[in-house]
Amino acid sequence: MAEKRGADVDEREAKRAHVGGGGEPLERDTASPPDLDQVVTAPSAPFAATSGAPACAPAARRASTRKVAIVVAYCGLGYAGLQRNPNVRAVEDDIIAAAVRAGRVPAELSSDMKALWWCRCARTDKGVHALANVLSFKCVLPHDECVDGVATTLNAHLPPTVRVLAARRATRGFDAHKLCDSREYDYLLPARALRSPLTGRVCGVADAAGVDGAHAPLSDAELAAVDRLLGGFEGTRNFHNYTHGHAPTAPQAVRYMMRLRAARAPSLDSEPFVALRFKGASFLVNQIRKMVAVTVARARGLVDDELFAATLSQARMPIAIAPAAGLLLRSCSFDHYDRTFGADPSKGGKLELSGEEEALRDAFCEAHVLPHVGSAENRTELDEWLGHLDKFDFRRPFSASETPGGAL
Repeated sequence: MAEKRGADVDEREAKRAHVGGGGEPLERDTASPPDLDQVVTAPSAPFAATSGAPACAPAARRASTRKVAIVVAYCGLGYAGLQRNPNVRAVEDDIIAAAVRAGRVPAELSSDMKALWWCRCARTDKGVHALANVLSFKCVLPHDECVDGVATTLNAHLPPTVRVLAARRATRGFDAHKLCDSREYDYLLPARALRSPLTGRVCGVADAAGVDGAHAPLSDAELAAVDRLLGGFEGTRNFHNYTHGHAPTAPQAVRYMMRLRAARAPSLDSEPFVALRFKGASFLVNQIRKMVAVTVARARGLVDDELFAATLSQARMPIAIAPAAGLLLRSCSFDHYDRTFGADPSKGGKLELSGEEEALRDAFCEAHVLPHVGSAENRTELDEWLGHLDKFDFRRPFSASETPGGAL
């Protein structure tokens, strides 16, 4: 009977689809994955030492596997996104390669995501950054080593633009995608991008700096006005126009936005920046970049309230898309998981970052993400995009031959 219960648990685990953020296809089929534990403990398979020393036989240093969750920060420059795909370089390629070199993943299973029970909280697209994405997998650990050492050993083999901020032991059934309560993104852009090119005002606010102050920070009244614009997205809405591949009546296009607001961001190269912050249960592909485009267009006086409401209706409309360089995944929240398992050390503790780990995250952002966002190249790209946005016709009839949601 005990063996049958164990088999039932394994079958349920095998059927849990390890899905990345953004709604990518399921990666796990109904077939049982290869037995990673058997590969690790096979007498003929030496365990690769994590310190760079020669591999040692299992008799000298026994190893086992543990479900591990890692919190990862990365700059999206040079990557085709987070998720592994054929013929492109992805962030996961570098992380898995580092895990192999560190002895955390057997080389013979490194190309089999099912065998590794690999799972990601949020799938970021090409050029998008992350400050605290969460990945989970079955990790090889010597019996005399704790999970905390995983971050150090992986970082020793990763490029400076990819860092593991923390590692936690996770429960067997942990699913980084399904157990995430909310995800929070920032979109960073110069404050001037929100000003009308004609009046220099943001949302028509009377105390705006004006054309002569086009490069001035946003005032409190202007920030409050942008907050009101973002608030129009809050709640349960139909975002079929803000993505692609979903019909107006598709249930998958309906998403719940928790809190959206604007905040001052650090100046980059002496230019004031603004962070548009999006917190939601989940997001569709390109949804945030299209929400940014509509918000900027409203702030610049290009889209009125009636037209904005129409974008959230079942009517099909073209919508511009903002550049990827300003978008970064700020955090992933596992409040319910932390409350349930965080107090039990045998389960690995909470996934939230400690004060020291948050300091590492902030230092990484300042060193690798913000310089890229504020680079002359990206600001030139943004200026060109703003020029096109000012001419974009949100009211033109939607063509059945174009991608739903439009593009710019």
